[in-house]
Amino acid sequence: MRHIHPDYDQLRAVGKNLNSALFKELTRDEYKIAARRLDAIKKGEMHFESYDQFDKYTDFCIND
Repeated sequence: MRHIHPDYDQLRAVGKNLNSALFKELTRDEYKIAARRLDAIKKGEMHFESYDQFDKYTDFCIND
């Protein structure tokens, strides 16, 4: 597979590691707050209708 940027794999790995580190800093309550705001709590549990909804959730958790 040819990448547009020669350092893509390295940059992607750094971004994934950063996202993982940020997620580790969140509390359970913060996860639930984000899920509620995105209407992803069903019967007291997080439930995502699609990968797109989960992507929005992770973006919200990291950036907001």
